[in-house]
Amino acid sequence: MILFIWDFHGVLEKDNEIALAEQLNFILEKYGFGKRVSVAEALALSGRHYRQIFFDLCPGITVEQAREMGNFAVSTGIEFARRYVKPREHAIEVLRKIKERGNINVVASNTAPKALKEYLKMTSLEEYVDVLFPVVCEHVDPESFSIHDYKLEKIRKFIKDEKFEKIKCVGDNEWDVEFGLKLGAETYLFVPNKLKLKTKAHHIISDLREVLK
Repeated sequence: MILFIWDFHGVLEKDNEIALAEQLNFILEKYGFGKRVSVAEALALSGRHYRQIFFDLCPGITVEQAREMGNFAVSTGIEFARRYVKPREHAIEVLRKIKERGNINVVASNTAPKALKEYLKMTSLEEYVDVLFPVVCEHVDPESFSIHDYKLEKIRKFIKDEKFEKIKCVGDNEWDVEFGLKLGAETYLFVPNKLKLKTKAHHIISDLREVLK
């Protein structure tokens, strides 16, 4: 049995950065900040704590303000996502074939459990994912809590309790590659535009079907 570990945002879905840009701009305007966020900037901010995002976007903001804006962002995130987020090309096909071959799909994401389940529903991927490893991060201090360490610990425990002949890890940034290497996985860096990047990944792919080879 092969274990496939998937990052969600930027890999199995696309256009979440558009939703995030729209959401952040809505919140910044609501709270009286004149700054605007581009889609490219939202992509760079994706996966971070909302509170930390607002600290970076609004210099001088208080902890209370950042917490309030972060909580509001959590409550409105899915509403904005539904307008834009869709499954990545071939994501449904690939996850379905993996399950048909008797293998396991795991999604490990820096997303709260309820939100991650909603994302899987809106992308029609829910029935093809066997295990979720979401990270509840909004209620903790980002300075004292490592999302990466927490996720690695959870996956290691899961692997220890199961028997897999091989592990494959698919992500869209270098930390995902490092994460996979620490697990002893075959690593895939997903880059939609076929850019040549310096990476430790075993493979650079622009089509999710390549993990089936």
